[in-house]
Amino acid sequence: MTKNLTSSASVPELPVSDSPETGPPLTDSNRLKLILKERLKKNIGIKGEFYLPCLPSMLEDYLKLLSDFLKILGQNIDAAQTENLRTLIANALAEGFKNSPHANLIVSYFPANSQTGLADGITLNTKIQIESMAQKYHSWPDIRPEPLFGSHPDAKVIAIATELGEPSKAPILDVGAGPGRNSLPLARLGHAVDAIGCISLWQIHQIES
Repeated sequence: MTKNLTSSASVPELPVSDSPETGPPLTDSNRLKLILKERLKKNIGIKGEFYLPCLPSMLEDYLKLLSDFLKILGQNIDAAQTENLRTLIANALAEGFKNSPHANLIVSYFPANSQTGLADGITLNTKIQIESMAQKYHSWPDIRPEPLFGSHPDAKVIAIATELGEPSKAPILDVGAGPGRNSLPLARLGHAVDAIGCISLWQIHQIES
């Protein structure tokens, strides 16, 4: 489910005129700068996303991150909007965390009115993204250096295996085996190993080679 919250644009402290031509020419540099800033807001567009792991304990940190970001964009966040934002983020984090330890909260932002840029505030949309382990593994070759699962077997796994007795009489089930980081060394020690995991074609090729 997608939910949203809209901020309010900041109001300048000094009055500005959109039609200075109707009166005497403006010479006050402060007022001229405010007029320019307000007009520029209508021509500035911004769009993007935050990807936040669904960790409820990070609520206040995420709230500060988003609030500070909106302030940078010249947006006012009053007490009521801050509380609404806290509730929106808290509920989404709790829901995502409940559904999966791999859930992310995606917070997208864009002008509330595309025709007036930042002048009419920013809208925040939230949605939960849950990636399966297979999806995570699929992207690993592009974002992680090889070897993806380490170049050596897990020392603790090997140590525990030595306590199982004669390898030929101690079969092992390796759940989440990946490309065989632990499965292959255990098999070489003489254990009958069954390996289960979400692996892709490139990992199968790696095992066979």
